[in-house]
Amino acid sequence: MRVAVAVHQVSTSYLQSELGPSDEPTTVRGDDEPQDMIGAVYGKVLDGTDMMSRYDLHGRAYGSMEMIREIGEREHQEHGRGFVPWSVPHGLDPETEGRLNANAAIAGAGHGERATMILNIEPYEGFWLLRGAESKDALRRLMSSFRENGGEEIWLWVDARTWQLRDTNFDHWLSAGEGLVTRILPEVYWTDFLRREPTDNDVRFFLNRAVALLGEYGVPPARVFPTLPSPSTPAQMVLGIEYCHELGTGRPNLWQRVNLSRETALAVAGMDDPWLAGGAAATGDDLDTGAVVVDPDGTLTLAELQEEHDAELAEIAAQLAALEDLSDVQAQRVTQWHAEHQAQLAGMRAALVSG
Repeated sequence: MRVAVAVHQVSTSYLQSELGPSDEPTTVRGDDEPQDMIGAVYGKVLDGTDMMSRYDLHGRAYGSMEMIREIGEREHQEHGRGFVPWSVPHGLDPETEGRLNANAAIAGAGHGERATMILNIEPYEGFWLLRGAESKDALRRLMSSFRENGGEEIWLWVDARTWQLRDTNFDHWLSAGEGLVTRILPEVYWTDFLRREPTDNDVRFFLNRAVALLGEYGVPPARVFPTLPSPSTPAQMVLGIEYCHELGTGRPNLWQRVNLSRETALAVAGMDDPWLAGGAAATGDDLDTGAVVVDPDGTLTLAELQEEHDAELAEIAAQLAALEDLSDVQAQRVTQWHAEHQAQLAGMRAALVSG
């Protein structure tokens, strides 16, 4: 199986990765090789209005639109792989950002491909800086500039948890990008969202939660293409990919190349691609998007999910309460985590009843 892999900086993603400094496919077919699982590269080309070569000192860092075109063609499209550029928009100069993102989308598109750009939006410092009415106006201007300069399609890369979606004004992005935004890439990092080693139940839980929360914004599973954590164990990565297909999402992608182990890459390379094996389609509007499955095999119940995650939250709360310098922010975070878990469980319960 082949999936897309994200590259944040060329210097780290290639010089510090177990997969080595090249994505070149193996020339002699035989045993699976780690590079065999790379079906596309999502390369970061812009941060605000800056080309990534301002921050990434590698000689192949993206420093111009022509370089985006050359790297995309030579290293990816010529080898039968896809290439999609991505950026972190800031909103301080929406017209310029819209134009630059459109130019990058055009440069990165292969022959016959739509000019597509991935925009990474998160409610943290260094990302989109605007909120409320100011953000809504800037988004309208950015999207208009993107269209006017030849951009055709936008995928949104988001932290798809409750308050993160709310604080990025995710609904404004969807409305401003109507006709442009075709995919949502939720970050489903079961390796990062917990303070303990994740279980198989956690993998299912976080994927379910992302699909359910995006559904509340009117995004069907067929438009969801989850981003899975590269540091995952091989077994949980395989489980996550298979479970994405069971939920009816699009083919997932991985964040990021630098921390993708050879073992996990080989596990993915050795999979049969369920999106190519017939059965339920991964895209299209003909899917049943109303129900969220908790566990199709019946081995994981809502009660078990609730018990496990309530215990986890209680442990976190106890640890924080033991700190003498417990801050209001930490206390609020515990309350927020609990509310997110409860909301997700309620959503899954309602989906099962309606299904």
